[in-house]
Amino acid sequence: MLSDALCRLADYDFGQHRCHNAIDYYAKVIDMGIANLDYATFQSGLCYGLTGNTAKKIDLMNSVIEWKPASPYADGAKFEKGRTYVQMQDYPRAIAVYNELLRRPSALYPKALIELGLIYVNSGKPQEAMQYYKQAIEEYAGTPEMRTALVGMRNIYVEMGSADGYFTYISGLQGYGGANDEERDSVSFAAAQHAYFADNHLLAASLLDKYIADFPQGIFWLDAHFYLADTYLRLNRDSAAVPHYQAVIARPKNEYTENALDALSAIAFNFEWYDRAADYYGQFAQAAASGAALAKARRGKALTAYMRQNYAEVIDEATALLAEGGISDPIRHEMLYIRAKSYEQTSQPDSAYADFAAIAPHAASKEGAEAAYKAIEYHFGQGHLDRAESQAIRFSKSGSPHQYWIARAFVLLGDIYVQRGDAFQAKATYESILDGYSPADDGIRDAVRRRIEQLLEREAQKDREAAQSRYGIVVKS
Repeated sequence: MLSDALCRLADYDFGQHRCHNAIDYYAKVIDMGIANLDYATFQSGLCYGLTGNTAKKIDLMNSVIEWKPASPYADGAKFEKGRTYVQMQDYPRAIAVYNELLRRPSALYPKALIELGLIYVNSGKPQEAMQYYKQAIEEYAGTPEMRTALVGMRNIYVEMGSADGYFTYISGLQGYGGANDEERDSVSFAAAQHAYFADNHLLAASLLDKYIADFPQGIFWLDAHFYLADTYLRLNRDSAAVPHYQAVIARPKNEYTENALDALSAIAFNFEWYDRAADYYGQFAQAAASGAALAKARRGKALTAYMRQNYAEVIDEATALLAEGGISDPIRHEMLYIRAKSYEQTSQPDSAYADFAAIAPHAASKEGAEAAYKAIEYHFGQGHLDRAESQAIRFSKSGSPHQYWIARAFVLLGDIYVQRGDAFQAKATYESILDGYSPADDGIRDAVRRRIEQLLEREAQKDREAAQSRYGIVVKS
């Protein structure tokens, strides 16, 4: 028959994903109105769905459903109509269609149960989903739908963080035999992992700790220790994270080694365990797989060495890091600062000055303000009074919020005037500090008062000497 031949041509094009050609052939069958009408209508609906015309697909499926007498494709049409509503996320209509399928037994009954379970999962109603999955499992044992439903049940229990609940459920299934050790391991970790990636930190910590205790040689032992350590960090329980990070780095180099060493280094530094921090940063540098990670490790090594007063190592590490390209300005300034301070401690004033001078223009930061003062102090010590004076005045006008270092620069400015023999200007400078600088407990006001007293004593001494020279009068102090 011609309609059979046209259906075969349409089916071939459908199988080759040439949906538009198939639609044309199925339309010819429908137009003939002789045979295969319901089949051609059903298949045409499938084609329209594949081309994205969901409204046309639903319309054609409704035609099949309403066929008189009932078409053998009616259940299939209902099922496809439900799937289309699911794709449209019109869950209420999808539920209504699938429930209609459940009114009588059919080959699609278990598939409808699975679809309903998925709808309720996607709707955030896991308890309702479980009812449909349980029905599929218990009434359709040994079928693909049972296996799909078991996966669905497993996923729900995992998302609920209740692996033990899943094990209890399947242990009661007739003929199933419960979970073996490997499945118990996998499902237990999956529940913990889901909580971890969902940022449910308290639940993740509990489940990961339980997994490690229940499966000391578990398949996911390494992942569990790293996830648990990271979870403790997020819970601000840094000390609790340490043994789990240590467990990770105790294993041969793995995907978590670098991050674990990074975290351990930071924890040790923050807790002022500087000897341990030095060891961890050293390992971190060796494990670093990228330039950014190596730079981070070197920075940590330099800062740790500075806290340990190992100034030679500070100079080496800071120099190595500064030689690398791509470091940010704040880190560059930080390294210049601690290297300058280390040069000071190792009696290398010229090298210290070069680093201080490099960051002195950035006086808005605490380190930059100190560096600006140190550069002025260096020139004063070298006898470069004009340069020291100009830099002190420039620093005072910089707008730096760090008044302590500006005040110290003013003290040096007064000292410069003393060196030049300008006692009047020196005294005026010192007095301006007393008038404008408020903290009384950092030593600056006391130092200024001593200097003023010394100036007054010098002036009195000069007066005594002048009187003695002019009149031969000895003036007692």
